[in-house]
Amino acid sequence: MVQMETGRLRRPTLVAVPLLLIALMGTSFTIWLALWAMANPDSMGTSFWVPFGVTAAIGVGGFALAKGCFIDIGEDVVRDVVCWIAIQRLDRASIESIRVRPGFWRLFEVTMNDGVVKVLIGASPSQFPARLFDSALEQDMADIDQILGD
Repeated sequence: MVQMETGRLRRPTLVAVPLLLIALMGTSFTIWLALWAMANPDSMGTSFWVPFGVTAAIGVGGFALAKGCFIDIGEDVVRDVVCWIAIQRLDRASIESIRVRPGFWRLFEVTMNDGVVKVLIGASPSQFPARLFDSALEQDMADIDQILGD
């Protein structure tokens, strides 16, 4: 029996990038509020603590949700996970082929044995400008081999 490779693919995705931007905005606003509070220590009432708590929660939540975007590769199943929620579960034995979709945002396109095409959005192949490097094709092929279990 052949041991199939397991693990997680975690790369910038169509979903994770906006979450990271929201997290950065929330974190930067929290830092701005903290700096304002140091300059104005007498005015740290509810008008400070509510926005501080909300923006800190937005920052931490955005980073946590972005971290939860990946493709989980198990022994028998490939799970497409977005924000810690499994969107799709694909049986590895029923995957016929995988290709990288061309275009502005490249994605893994999986063709199943029954002809159904599914798109994995939990992790992406190399994006522009990284795909211009010589190693981008090798990295894409390594990711596809890991998903297929070859």
